[in-house]
Amino acid sequence: QSLRQVVVEGNSATAGIIRGELTEGTASMFGTALPVVQQGVAEGALVIGTPANSAAIRGLGWQTELTALGPEGYRIRAARIGNRQVTAVASDGEIGALYGAYHFLRLLQTGQPIDRLDITERPKVQLRMLNHWDNMNGTIERGYAGRSLWQWNELPGTLSPRYVDYARANASLGINGVSLNNVSSRPEMLLPAWIAKASRSQPSPSLGNTRSIGAPLALLALPRYSNEMPTTYSPAAAMLQGL
Repeated sequence: QSLRQVVVEGNSATAGIIRGELTEGTASMFGTALPVVQQGVAEGALVIGTPANSAAIRGLGWQTELTALGPEGYRIRAARIGNRQVTAVASDGEIGALYGAYHFLRLLQTGQPIDRLDITERPKVQLRMLNHWDNMNGTIERGYAGRSLWQWNELPGTLSPRYVDYARANASLGINGVSLNNVSSRPEMLLPAWIAKASRSQPSPSLGNTRSIGAPLALLALPRYSNEMPTTYSPAAAMLQGL
């Protein structure tokens, strides 16, 4: 099957990321990007979206099946929209549509046939998380491959472009959580200035949240030796409400 265009309806940040990833991915593989549009389905189109944000996906009548797969599950399947033969990547949620888009790009990159696709995926584990052992000074506990990815001394003012690459790599594998710091971190990590740094590095709203990547901080092992620190690490504690 010959791909002729990519259709991603919707105006959300995640829909924009899907369009960007398909533009960059197809340009890298084919030498020139496929046309990526928000409306107008042509023969041979790749249509990506959800019943909520895409009339084309809604018209396929897959709502029951997509609801059963959940907001992070997806279906990739050959379909017809009107009298046009297309490939649909559909999910009940936009993050699932993003995961499906990455799956389709992997198929292209590895030279898999795409003419009769019928793929259904649903995560079996709700939280799929990486655990960093990074310290506030840029070192890594038992780290043997260099310094921390997080440039704490530059945050929150400067965002490294590597955070975008990191968010992309995680989302392409379905990773949806990252613990930023070493479990034996210092208690200063809970001060407002450091929370501000963490909220920008997490991969942040412009980077990770549109890819559904959360970023908790390791709290339980923080020693209580500063008057500025809370006396409890319960999520209900007032000082922790902003996390």
